[in-house]
Parts: sequence; C-alpha cells; structure tokens
Amino acid sequence: DKSFSKGSVGLRVVNAHATFSNFKVTALPQPLSSKTESEIPEDWHLKIDVVSLQNGKTVPGLPTITADYQGYRYFFQSNENKDVFEQAPLMFAVQMDGGCGRMGSMSGRGLGNLWHLHDSKLYVFASEACRKTFIKNPEQYLEVDDTAREFSSKEIDEGKQAFASVIEAHGGADAIRELNVISRLFQEQVKAGTATYDHLEKWTFDFGKSTFSTWDSWNDLVYIQTMTPSDRYFATRQRKGMAEQRRPMFGAAQREATRIRNRQLVVILKAMQRDDFRVAAISRDNLGRQRLLTEFDGCSNILTIDQDTGLVIAISYRGRGPQMSYGLRTDWLSDYEKVASVQLATTQIMEFDDEKSDSKTYQWVQQ
Repeated sequence: DKSFSKGSVGLRVVNAHATFSNFKVTALPQPLSSKTESEIPEDWHLKIDVVSLQNGKTVPGLPTITADYQGYRYFFQSNENKDVFEQAPLMFAVQMDGGCGRMGSMSGRGLGNLWHLHDSKLYVFASEACRKTFIKNPEQYLEVDDTAREFSSKEIDEGKQAFASVIEAHGGADAIRELNVISRLFQEQVKAGTATYDHLEKWTFDFGKSTFSTWDSWNDLVYIQTMTPSDRYFATRQRKGMAEQRRPMFGAAQREATRIRNRQLVVILKAMQRDDFRVAAISRDNLGRQRLLTEFDGCSNILTIDQDTGLVIAISYRGRGPQMSYGLRTDWLSDYEKVASVQLATTQIMEFDDEKSDSKTYQWVQQ
C-alpha cells in the first residue's frame, strides 16, 4: 500500500520505543537536570547565531546577547537578530523540542554544538554518530503526522461494515464505550555486561479524563511521561528518596506522544466515538485477509483482521524501528484475553521493514 511505503507518510524513544530494540545501557536517558532556566547548562547553548544561519551565514553569537527558549540558550550577533528570533522563535529554534534529531522529540536533549540545518530547519544531536546518521538520510528521522487519503464511497461503506464486525468481535460497542481506566504492564530482566536491570513498563489510558501516561523503571530509576488536558511533562524519579523532577513536554513531543498513543489497539477501538474517525476497506493482504485503514487525529493505521475470529491481528503504520529510523512497522497481536469485557492482546511482536523483532507479553489491569 503506497501510504505506508518506505520513506513515506510512533513506544517511546525514551524508553518504550527503545525497549523494542536491543537494549543498551548507554541508551538509557540521564536524570533530568534540576537547574532553573537561568542556569541552562552549556551543553544546551546554541552559540551560533540561528537567525544568521537561516540567512546562509554561520557566525558566532555574543554571550551578552542571548534568549532562552524551551530549555536552550541562543546567542546572537545583534539585538536586531535577537528581536527577530523572539518574534517567531519556532522559525529558528531547534526542531523536535530539542530532542536528538535521530532519536526524536521523546528522547533526551541534543547538544548545542552538534547541529545540522536541513530544509531550513535546525536539528541538534546527542552524539556525533547520531548527527552523521541523520545527515545520510534526514527524511527517515522526521516526525510528521500521516497524510489523509481519499476513499471511494464503496471503500467507506465496506470499511464501516467491517469495522462494526471488529467492534463486536472485541466485545461490542457498549463494552468498549464503558472502558474507562486501563493499564498495560510489561516486565523483564535485562542483562548488560555485569549489570542486571529489573525493567517495568506501565502504560495507563484514562479515557474518562483524557489522560495518557507511561512509567518506565530500570531498577530504582523511573522515567515518566504524562499527558493530561492541562499538563504535559517528562519526569524522572527514584522509587525511594528522590523527589520527582519534571521538564515540560512541548509541541513536537506532544504530537509524537499522541501518535504513539493512537497506534494502540485499545485507543483505535475507542476512537469509534470521535467525530474525526474515518475507516475504509482497502486491498486484502497476500493471504486474503481483510484490511481496514483507520484515520483520526493525524494518524493512519492499517488493521489486518483474522478471518475466523474477526479480531485485529496486526496494526501497520509509519513508525520507528530498532535503529530509530522511520519505516513500515507492523505490530502483530495475539493471545487475546477478556479485560473488562473487551478482548485485548497480551502478546505483541514488532515487524519493521519485513523483519520481525522481539516479542513482548503484556498484562492488562482494569482500574
């Protein structure tokens, strides 16, 4: 399907996305800085004048003329350039909210001295290796919403009818509608060198309060991401003896977290209640299985339906793979069990660009 070909059209980069790939201790994010905005570390200083950079000039700014924006300090050649920046910071500031250009907006911050200008947009990176990888093929790492497709009336009618059957197979519209707060748990032990990590991943969907949060703990260190209607932030804490340290989640990370949430089957099933939800029947797969394309909130997902049970057995979309580049990703779902009268998968296998990766077994908890 052309909408999901390589390079067209996300769970977390830190760290739920990363746990689908081979875990490396060096990939773990560092604890958040407790420094205030006035104490922005030098690692997050952009000492080149980003306004001049957009005009084709790579020149240093002055330490006496600076502006702070979303956790970075920008240096300028002149007060005029500073004024230009402050009038439209999104035109000049680093993309992905300062996340590493290769790893994405959900990752830790990139370094101010490792940057690259692509398509008049500025990206920073966590390492020189990340920078070089990005430069080879920038389009593979850009975070974007999916492009809406045009459907024929026949595709839409068939899609609505087939999706209604999917809803029934998963427990029925009433059961799905009444699903309120539910959490998905994953536990494992990870060995890296001489170290052993007890890894717990917990994703909580509170549909009543429109809240999505993830809890990702490695031994005593916990990484948290939370999105509520009024507050969106990253946090880190220890299970004992350390106050939670937060930093705000800005626009790019909010959109990426929204895309990650919208790839989950329980969210797709609940989306039937949305005004912007669209579904259409598309070509069957090579085994003759029905496929449906759903669209809502800037996200397109292709659902593959089991012919015997009517359950969703795969969700395909533009997503990140083990090396953090975007491509065709499919999450294969199996081992369904009933949770609050709704059928949800407890096993997931990721396939990226036709290569299958690791399997994860989940536990669902109704709250």
